[in-house]
Amino acid sequence: MVCLVMSLSMYGQDNDSVRIFNTIQNDITTFLGIPVTGTKSEVESKILAKGYEWRQDRSGTKCLYGQFNGHDVAIVVVTNHDKVYRIYIQYMNAMDEGDIKREFNHLVAQFEDNERYEKPETDQRLGDNVDISYEMRYEHKRLVAEFYQKNKPIETSNIKINGMCYYNKKVWFMISEATGGYCIAMYYDNLWNMPNGEDL
Repeated sequence: MVCLVMSLSMYGQDNDSVRIFNTIQNDITTFLGIPVTGTKSEVESKILAKGYEWRQDRSGTKCLYGQFNGHDVAIVVVTNHDKVYRIYIQYMNAMDEGDIKREFNHLVAQFEDNERYEKPETDQRLGDNVDISYEMRYEHKRLVAEFYQKNKPIETSNIKINGMCYYNKKVWFMISEATGGYCIAMYYDNLWNMPNGEDL
């Protein structure tokens, strides 16, 4: 990104360089069309406007609840210094091993078929031979699939660049253990806002 901006600056295209830099900085992950940035209260208000509602679980934790991709889910907005960097979604209904494997693979296929996401280089589906309970409990593996939302085209007065991927708009999900079985935990991450050790 820096090299691209510097090379354009060398040719005297300062305004284009600024425009490209601003486009990259403002091209961030979205969840239900909501940018994963801003304050916690701003993002929560936008999620509420989508029809979700506040509920309290048995431990007293408040979460946003509703339906997402055909499943009952709880949603948590995560911040770093009150700047949102993650939206966490957890399926509420536990599944057995067979159902969770089918759901995981179905999600992989949905992301692969979605034009808003980069096509992954490898097949992230779980094979029939994968023993979920053994892999998670005894091998301590995380069963994860990762995808990246496509970046916006860059347009200036002199150039148009399509198909760039900065790998900053990460969406990933994994199988997690739940009472009575397993569930899907999904994460929409804005990598520009994530903690990078500034507090260390």
